[in-house]
Amino acid sequence: MSFLFFFYLRLVHLGFSRLILRCSSRLILRGSSRLILCDSSRLIQRGFSHLIQRGFSHLIQRGFSHLIQRGFSHLIQRGFSHLSSVVSHILSSVISHILSSVVSHILSSVVSHILSSVVSHILSSVVSHILSYVVPLVLFYVVPPALSYVVPLFLFYVVPPALSYVVPPVLSYVVPPVLSYVVPSVLSYVVPPVLSCVIHPVLSSVVSHILSYVVPLVLFYVVPPALSYVVPLVLFYVAEAVGPNNSRP
Repeated sequence: MSFLFFFYLRLVHLGFSRLILRCSSRLILRGSSRLILCDSSRLIQRGFSHLIQRGFSHLIQRGFSHLIQRGFSHLIQRGFSHLSSVVSHILSSVISHILSSVVSHILSSVVSHILSSVVSHILSSVVSHILSYVVPLVLFYVVPPALSYVVPLFLFYVVPPALSYVVPPVLSYVVPPVLSYVVPSVLSYVVPPVLSCVIHPVLSSVVSHILSYVVPLVLFYVVPPALSYVVPLVLFYVAEAVGPNNSRP
């Protein structure tokens, strides 16, 4: 009986110890896992919130202020200096290229187109109107008083000071640059389209009108007053210029 009682106590002790070990291990595992999960989630939530609130606010306040103060001032100082040099270089090169290419294109293509379209229209419509209405009025009312009053005044008061004061500076300051710069460009860009687009309409329309309207009027109304007023004046001034000492009886 005593042996059975001790055996029974041993079994009870082993059962309780195993039960206590299993229960304590399960409680420890479940409690520690829940504790780790809860604490880690709380730690992550609080840590990230604190990092986002303070860290990003500090970064935004100091970083952007430092960037705006130093970065933009440095960018503006160096950028505008570099931009001014680049813009001056671009303007100097681009404008020279534009002036060299566009002007030649304008003088070669646009001038020829204008001369071919506009000049032909002008010569066909306006010139005929001028030759039929304006030229007779000029020959009737302008040419006779011009030959009788304007030509002597012009010969007395305009020609001598022009020859003495105007012609020398023109010959010294105007003629050389014209001959060196203007004449080659005119001969290369203007004369060919003018010859190709103007000469043919002039020869076809203007010459026919001149021969039919102007030449008879000139022969009837210009030549007689010219022979009666201009030729005696010219002979008189030539005789005075020669002088009585040089004249022979």
